[in-house]
Amino acid sequence: MPTWTPETYQKAFLFAAQAHQGQLVPGSPLPYIIHPVLVCMEVMAALRLIPEFDGELAVCCALLHDVLEDTPVSYAALEAEFGAAVAAGVLALSKDPALPKDQQLRDSLDRIREQPGEICLVKLADRITNLAPPPASWWRAASRPKPARR
Repeated sequence: MPTWTPETYQKAFLFAAQAHQGQLVPGSPLPYIIHPVLVCMEVMAALRLIPEFDGELAVCCALLHDVLEDTPVSYAALEAEFGAAVAAGVLALSKDPALPKDQQLRDSLDRIREQPGEICLVKLADRITNLAPPPASWWRAASRPKPARR
């Protein structure tokens, strides 16, 4: 039984879609919102195995994980719309641009460790999604040759 509601998913999805409007998946003609949706799908699959996790927190943070880092959305706006726990989770998942580039990931990981396990789950899902080969249709859509399988 899911520990998140369709209403929560829809609210976070629409917020993220609006925030990322006009952005594309790097190297693709596809809208960027596809990335947070894929991350969220990984999270929802994992939630079936971890029923004690707060699905509402995990789903919201998965869909919103890049809005502070990659859009003009402010922490205050995110907190007003989704609450302190979601805003804090998304902030932990965001790199701090004030730090030197070589320190940003370490800093984010340190902040993630201070959050509930749901935030770590989102980070793992983000990594899984980033490391997965793109679907074959992306290559056709981008008019590029399909990469060789190893």
